[in-house]
Amino acid sequence: MKYVDDATRAGVAALAPRPSSTLSGVAAVLARLAAVARARTEAREQRRRARDTVRCLVALSNRELKDIGVDRSEILALAYGPADGRRVRKHGHD
Repeated sequence: MKYVDDATRAGVAALAPRPSSTLSGVAAVLARLAAVARARTEAREQRRRARDTVRCLVALSNRELKDIGVDRSEILALAYGPADGRRVRKHGHD
């Protein structure tokens, strides 16, 4: 049985692995989707931590805040932080 008809060849071809470029393209899309999902999860977690920090600091008295070197007006900036991560003090004292 050395004879193989065209239908058999087509069936075998359909089972053959896809070209690597197609697979790598699909893998790239899936990797990008996973990265976007991770970034969104991390951003959501960061916002949750910032809200928790605000709640904790707001609950402190002015005296307790002063003891830890924080003015009430700095709470949001400390929780959410400036873009470069540095603490900015506008009161002229350190």
